[in-house]
Amino acid sequence: MSGATLKGAVSLGCPEFSIAFLPELLRAPCATYPSGELRMVCAPTRELRPLRQRRQIDMALVSRSDSDRSEVLRKESFP
Repeated sequence: MSGATLKGAVSLGCPEFSIAFLPELLRAPCATYPSGELRMVCAPTRELRPLRQRRQIDMALVSRSDSDRSEVLRKESFP
């Protein structure tokens, strides 16, 4: 995303626990692109995957991997 005239809406699905830190992380990008709209859906991963598959959300942060062939942008391993 670039440019001050970025417009449109993006929907992000995220696990329920991420509500503790995501608002603070997303504050700066939302302020940078005031013409854009970020919609968030907080739900367990098992509910986010079907929403993504039905294109009801644009992208999702999930807490477990599987073989649904979704495009993975980044994977993190936790000790």
